[in-house]
Amino acid sequence: MKEIHPLVSVVILTWNRRDRLLKTMAELRRSTYPNLEIIVVDNASFDGTSDAVQNLHPSVRLILLPRNTGIAGWNEGFRVAAGEYVVVLDDDSHPSPDAIANIVAAFKENDRLGIVACRILQSQTKEVLNPPLTASGFPSPGDIWMEDVPYMSFAGEGAGIRASLLHEVGGYDEDFFLYGNEEDLCARALQASWDIRYFSSIVFYHDRPSGGRTTPLHCRYHLRNLSEWARRYLSIGPRLNFVLGVHCMSRRYWGNRSLVTTWFGQLVVNIVLSLRPQQIRLNQDVIERYRPFCRNGYLSHRIVYHMKATLNSHGGSPY
Repeated sequence: MKEIHPLVSVVILTWNRRDRLLKTMAELRRSTYPNLEIIVVDNASFDGTSDAVQNLHPSVRLILLPRNTGIAGWNEGFRVAAGEYVVVLDDDSHPSPDAIANIVAAFKENDRLGIVACRILQSQTKEVLNPPLTASGFPSPGDIWMEDVPYMSFAGEGAGIRASLLHEVGGYDEDFFLYGNEEDLCARALQASWDIRYFSSIVFYHDRPSGGRTTPLHCRYHLRNLSEWARRYLSIGPRLNFVLGVHCMSRRYWGNRSLVTTWFGQLVVNIVLSLRPQQIRLNQDVIERYRPFCRNGYLSHRIVYHMKATLNSHGGSPY
């Protein structure tokens, strides 16, 4: 019997990264999966990106936006995607040749699997950029190969989303603009009883610089959006604990003289906003799913964890 290959829509958001986008397009040609629809959403680039895509990849569906809308641009791609499954990519990330085929296989095995979270490696160093969190709230070197395990989120540089999930719960919240959009989408998906699972064997590559990007824009949105996620879904005590932890552990911001003012200003704003009422009460099973993520952010948990690690004479995990 001839194998059926459902259509997969690959949605790529780009802004002024023409050469890196073209590299991503070339890498997609190496995919072993035979039935792909490629959609490029151009967030008002002015470096010739759209012309390059039209001239070199005429079969690609190109969506030209009149202005840079941030992560909202992905939603434009989601709306026109015809595939049963959607693969999200940044313009500076790409899948390994078998990644998309393995995403489809995972979806076929589990009807309630809504999101396939994949392992993201730094393109040059092969550092794992999103090691899975354990129950302690921290990654463990021995657990980077966790396979088909329940998870709470995904990295937007490379993941699979069932199209019916997007139709049911919607795409990214356009208020986030940059960062934190995946966590918000996943909270809504888990609330709607969709499953999210992490597959370390499904690999994508990302050109993110070591240590992350450090500009006032990245500082502001990174801290603002994680704090907004906490305000929406956590009660006030855990929320303040999370907001303080996220700010204090972001040393690449407060340790940078050019960013410390932005960092401090965002800290004040986020604490004030955190005093507002909780927007959404998560189901208990969703709360349990997010416990490692919250522990990773809680200031109190981080202090206790690192104190125990320091006192541990064998240098192992304090838990």
